[in-house]
Amino acid sequence: MSQKPSCRRKTVNFLTAFLALSTVFLLSQASCRREGASQKGGAVRRVVTLSPSLTEIVFALSAGDRVVGVSDYCDFPPEAKSRPRVGNFLAPSVERILELRPDLVLLDGVQRDIAAALSQAGAQALTVSMQDLAQVRAALLKVGEALGDRQDQARALLAKLDAEIAEVKQQSQSRPPRRAMFVVDRQIGGLRGLVVAGPGSYLDELLRLSGGINVFSDLSARYAKVAVEAIEERRPDVIFDAVHTEKAGIASLARDWDQLSAVPAVAQHRVHVLGDVEFVTPGPRLGQALRRMAKLLSEEGTVSGR
Repeated sequence: MSQKPSCRRKTVNFLTAFLALSTVFLLSQASCRREGASQKGGAVRRVVTLSPSLTEIVFALSAGDRVVGVSDYCDFPPEAKSRPRVGNFLAPSVERILELRPDLVLLDGVQRDIAAALSQAGAQALTVSMQDLAQVRAALLKVGEALGDRQDQARALLAKLDAEIAEVKQQSQSRPPRRAMFVVDRQIGGLRGLVVAGPGSYLDELLRLSGGINVFSDLSARYAKVAVEAIEERRPDVIFDAVHTEKAGIASLARDWDQLSAVPAVAQHRVHVLGDVEFVTPGPRLGQALRRMAKLLSEEGTVSGR
């Protein structure tokens, strides 16, 4: 990219890229089982991470000093911003990655074609799928093992996440569930191009664990475009809108929903614009995201926008 996009547009573009590759992955995963392997017999010292989730996991395992390159969308933790960029999620530069002389390249499970290209070029590439909570949990251990010496930290990180999930699940069981939906992408300034979380996604699981019922749990895909009319028909009580924005833009994004005044979530001011990428970055902070979702689901009525 010739210019560094805003935080908002970067996140929206990442979500769009991720959804596009997810579709390709779902169609081809049956015949694409090849995975690279990290170096054996010692700790990996130079790592390139090609998704925000994997970057966050490596840093959470206290191995951030080994990260020598990241994708354009990797901005958390803040230290990741100082790492060399190797291109976007859809088409990172294999040449740029190889120039960094990585011992290991970590890729999302939907980036298998890129992993194959890196392997053919002689790089050690490992794909890590994170479509649902089970895969996220497994990813923590997988990355810890791939790094060679972070297995104990990975087990501790997993135990912390599991404890957070169990705590929220127990608390939410004492409250009546609320019909909810989770928007992962749309055109800013209106409700065109709505993409929502469906069954089999970690966001669908988070909705249920936090005390919600996903009104789009009957979709045929993990993420799918839906029409405004479908929201009017399903009448969610709570809407989570994860189109990332700067704090100053939250109120404006919340007002985009005013056109659906007959939908209970809008009429009762329960449209929550989630301005933090923790909600759309499966990884160590999912417990924190789950706790916030449960709190918002339990509130009787709030100011639109969070």
